[in-house]
Formats: sequence, structure tokens, C-alpha cells
Amino acid sequence: MKDIVNAKKVKGVTPNNESMNYLVSDEGIVYASAKSWAKALKVPKEMVDWFQSGLGRTSTLRAKKDRSLAEKTFEGICVYRWPIVAEQLRVFDRKWHNGAYDSSSRFTKKDIDDFYDSYDNLLSWGYRLQEEKLAINLVPSIANDTQALENIIDSYTKPLLTKHDVKLTEHDIVITDMNDKLTDIEKHLPEGLKANEFITIRQAVLEKKLDGEYMPYYPNLKQNLTSLAGELLTKMNVIKGPESSSRTDGNSFVMVQNTYHRVEIYSVLDELMRKKQGELNLSID
Repeated sequence: MKDIVNAKKVKGVTPNNESMNYLVSDEGIVYASAKSWAKALKVPKEMVDWFQSGLGRTSTLRAKKDRSLAEKTFEGICVYRWPIVAEQLRVFDRKWHNGAYDSSSRFTKKDIDDFYDSYDNLLSWGYRLQEEKLAINLVPSIANDTQALENIIDSYTKPLLTKHDVKLTEHDIVITDMNDKLTDIEKHLPEGLKANEFITIRQAVLEKKLDGEYMPYYPNLKQNLTSLAGELLTKMNVIKGPESSSRTDGNSFVMVQNTYHRVEIYSVLDELMRKKQGELNLSID
């Protein structure tokens, strides 16, 4: 992880009328911490953990092809570029359209729907913010000249951002492929089972008539199917539902388990059962 040595601390205001503290590097690149981005965008509190952890995961994945998008640190705090934030917003957009939040409580759903309504404005604001800082970095004298700023954005920065948009489109194709798989699972669910109902991994294993203790990658991995599914769901940063508590007969110990959307668990279980370890689309290292 690379440190940012020289950067200017800046305060601004977002379309949501939230104040924001961010950094502008010597190259004109905008950075902010996951917490600052989440606060500035007014991410609903039920989504904050998913949003913030997703920035780190997305940054790690994107950095494999473009090191400029890697997570960096400033004064000991991890910071991220706007393109990483934009990708996380795109993931949210697709999840919203696919009904991932439909089973949320009424008040939670309203907050999420309000956030979705501001989606386009937030994307435009983020790109505009980065464009302006890049333009001013190229020609510092135009900082207070609105028309000159517009011209420099059109002639210099738009081509750079267009190139990034192509990369985002490639990323969307990957997400679409996963969404197609989830849609197919939904179509084949037995009658009475809801795709977005929150259930435990153990319940999903029983519904699919699988053996939760089966170790699909033994001896390389000694984790059973249930454990692997839980690890993958965590790495995917999927939405968690309310915790489920249960106790076996004759035992005073209460076991607390995470719950996830049925369709998400089914997809992971299918992936684990269908593919060899080296063929998995999801990293388990």
C-alpha cells in the first residue's frame, strides 16, 4: 500500500448538502477515506458497512489491472479515488434494480430508495469534482475562470474519463453475468420459497439436499461446504439479514448464525459444487 506524501486538504459540499473533507494530490487526483465518502454521499446507515468494505475490495481487484486505482494511505488513513466509489455506486444500482432491498423493513427501504433517487446526481458530482481538480492542475490560472475551466475539461480531461468509462463497462458486464445467474436461480425456486428471503446457510443446504459437512476441495482445503459458503458470502460483501439464534435439543448453548438472501446463498453453493477450486470466479485465499 503506497503512502500519499504531498496532498492538499480540501473542504467541499456534496449534492446532498453534506460537508466533505477530501485530498487533492499534486497530480490533481481526488482522494477521501471510506468514512468520508460514505458521509458525503449520505449512504443509508444499513448500507454503510457494505459500502465502506466494498471500496477496499473493489480497489484491490481494480489495482490488478490499473495500479493508479490502488488503495493508498495518507497520515495513516486508507483513502480511495472517485472511480472506485463510482463502481461501488454502480453495484448498488444493479442490486436495487434486481430487488436486493425489497425485503428490507419499511423505514430502511425508504432510506435506500431515497439514496437511489440521488444516484445520478451523485455520479455526476463525483466525476465533475475530479474533472475540475484535474483541469486546475493542468492550468492553475483557470481556477476562477468558469468558461476557461469548461474548455480545459472538454479538451483534456474528458478523453481520460472516457477511457475509464470503458473500464467501468467491462466491470458492468461481469456484474451482469452474475445477475443473470441469480435470475436463473430465482426462476427455478420451488413454489413458496422467496428469492430475497433472509435464511441461514444451513437452511439453504438442507433445502438443496446437500451435505453441509462435505469438503469439496479436500485435501487442499479442509473447510466444509457450509464454512466455504460463509467465507465466500463475506468476501462478496452481500447484504446480511437479521441474525438467527437456535439451540439443539438437550443443549443449553445458543448458536447465532448470519442470514443472507436465499438466492445469494444458492448461487454460492452452486458455484462451489460445480467448479474445481482453481476455476472459481470468487477468490477464497
